[in-house]
Amino acid sequence: MTIYVDQPLPTWATYKRCKMFADNIQELHAFAFKMGLSTQWFRNDWRLRHYVLTDGKRKIAIKLGAKEVTLEVTKAHVKANVNEDKTTDKT
Repeated sequence: MTIYVDQPLPTWATYKRCKMFADNIQELHAFAFKMGLSTQWFRNDWRLRHYVLTDGKRKIAIKLGAKEVTLEVTKAHVKANVNEDKTTDKT
């Protein structure tokens, strides 16, 4: 199981937020449950299903084994999901 957390970025309120995502949605939810995250933090965005984490929760995720990745890696996952969606037969 690989869980990823990207680099925290300032948001509208200057709080830093990041995305936690995985290759497998079930593993992502299991990891989030293990962290005690609320499902309110989950974003079911077809480009990248992810949890939004505060900087403090990001540190906890890393302690529990999440892999730190760059924004470029996050973008690559988004691109792969978009390309996968385009090739999926929706009939």
